[in-house]
Amino acid sequence: MREILTGARNAWLATLMADGSPHLTPIWIDVIDEDVVLCTTTDTVKAANMRRDPRVAIAIESVDDRYRVVTLRGRVISMEEGDADVLVNALSWRHDGHAWEGPEEEGASVLVRIRPDRTALLEE
Repeated sequence: MREILTGARNAWLATLMADGSPHLTPIWIDVIDEDVVLCTTTDTVKAANMRRDPRVAIAIESVDDRYRVVTLRGRVISMEEGDADVLVNALSWRHDGHAWEGPEEEGASVLVRIRPDRTALLEE
């Protein structure tokens, strides 16, 4: 599972809107210790959703086999402002082969740490 979670594929993050409906967005992730980490900024919908309700779900397919998918459900255990720059640059090298050149986003960078409650490896 760790190999898939740290591969060069977009993961899909599901957060909950205030009315309980799901919000789905592509993200880059990594694993630190046993936690999944991602970067965002304070002014995104996903950040607001995770601050209000820490329950999340993530799905990501294998780089080598799109029918091998890791899914997880968990909770956001921390959202630390200003700590995301090193990670987003490392993820950009992994995914795009160069330093981060993404769009300037509103708000401060945030490193989000998610503690998985349930994980599954789906294979067809």
